[in-house]
This record gives sequence, C-alpha cells and structure tokens, in this order.
Amino acid sequence: MAVQTEGKTELRIERLTPRIGAIIHDIRLGGDLSNAAVDALREALHRYKVIFFREQFDLTDQEQEAFAGLFGTTTAHPLVKPPKGTKTVFELDSTNGLRVDGWHTDVTYQERLSYASVLRAIELPSIGGDTLWSNTATAYEGLPDSLKRMIDHAYARHSTDEAGMPEKLSGVYDRNPGIGSEAVHPVVHVVPETGEPAILMGFAFRQILGMSYPDSLKIYEMVQAHVTRPENTVRWRWAKGDVAMWFNHSTQHYATADYTERRIMHRVSIDGAIPVGLNPAKT
Repeated sequence: MAVQTEGKTELRIERLTPRIGAIIHDIRLGGDLSNAAVDALREALHRYKVIFFREQFDLTDQEQEAFAGLFGTTTAHPLVKPPKGTKTVFELDSTNGLRVDGWHTDVTYQERLSYASVLRAIELPSIGGDTLWSNTATAYEGLPDSLKRMIDHAYARHSTDEAGMPEKLSGVYDRNPGIGSEAVHPVVHVVPETGEPAILMGFAFRQILGMSYPDSLKIYEMVQAHVTRPENTVRWRWAKGDVAMWFNHSTQHYATADYTERRIMHRVSIDGAIPVGLNPAKT
C-alpha cells in the first residue's frame, strides 16, 4: 500500500516505458484520499504523463467524479450530455457508433484544454480495444531544429468539423448549446504545470494561420510522425477494474477500433488552461 512519511505519501510505482506511463499499485481511488496522496499522484501524473490503476472494482460513477474533483473542477464534455445520475461523466459506448480512433489531445476545439482525464473501463470486448498515449513533450524535444523553427511561433485553428465529431454524435447525443466548436492555439505551447514545451495538435487540427492548407497538412504529418513514434508512446490493454488518468496538457491518445464486441468507457475530465505559446505576447 502507499506509505505515509513525514506528511508525504510514497507511491509504489511501476514504470512502463522510459518516456511515458506508469502503474500505481496498492491504492484505492475515491474522493476521500488525503491531500498528501493527491499531491503524490499529481506529481506522478506530471512526470509519467499517464498513470494506471488496477482492480478498482468498487469505483462508481460518483466516486470517479469525486476522485477527479480532488485535482480540480470537473467539466462535462462540451458536445455530449452526461448519463443520468451523473454530472460530468462522458460515456463512450461503441454501440452508439462513437469510436474516437485517431490521435488527439482532448477538446482542442475549445479555448481551454482539459488538464487531465480519468477513464474507467465499464464493459470490455474479449480482445482488442486497447488505448495508446503519446508524450508530446518528448516528441517536441526530438524534433529536428529546422522543424522546430517552423512551428515554434505558429498558431493553428482546431475545429470539430475536422474531427468529424458532429457526424459521430448526430442522432445519438444532444449538443450542449452555447459551446464553441472552434479555437486557435499555438502549435507548441508551454505546459503550465511543468514549464515544458509540448506539441499541441491532433485530429481536430485544421490549418496553420497564414499558411495554405496543403502546406499545413505537410507540417502536421511531419510533426505527428514524431508524436506517434513508438519511443514516445505506451499501449494499455484494458482489464475489468482498470482506471487510467492522463495529463492532457502534454499527451495525445488513440483508442483502437479493432474490436467487434461492445466496449463502454466512462471518462471524467478536469478543467485546465488556455494554452500559451513560446511567444506569450501573441496569445
């Protein structure tokens, strides 16, 4: 179990790759964790980018919301109403046709990014349905200097239209009124919690401002090739009772759509920040 020493909680951590991902052992998630435990988990989240917890069989929707709320204000998905009895749960049910099988940072089509999200497995296929995460800070670090110079002070438009979200949600979910579905962000932003520069792209990316669409697409493909390099990624094979928490400010993720049986996941997101670029005067 987690050990408490001098007001601090020492977690039992199993790293999964050198650059991203760790399993946190011997901790029961819920809204009653101590401040010291939350501080330790936050530190692990910032360091490993995505952290996993096994055998959380007793975690309910309400406890999932309460746990996420220890890290900040939980927010409902901007385009999807939460299930009955919950306030901010986003249900991803494969039978509704909602399979987000593309690399992305969450809600880049909004002015504010999510800080982090907590994802819980509800129903799983017998095989397939893994999720991958990438470290967008180490991806930026590994870019050639010539490519860094092209994107360091660039800004791009992100839109739900490019992400295909309206089509995926049409006839299934009700859109919350008054929520913007397009935003402009720096291509490279400074992660507020760590000070790291990180790439801000994903499938809602539309076009770099002041650049043609074909040229924007070429740069997008070059940068994303680094984001999704195996060295920058971790892959998680889900089991009943699994929970994942990822640092949305410096990750992208991808849910594989290689399964035929039903898959249901419940996600709770935590409000984050408006991205700030390497040149703050332009934000």
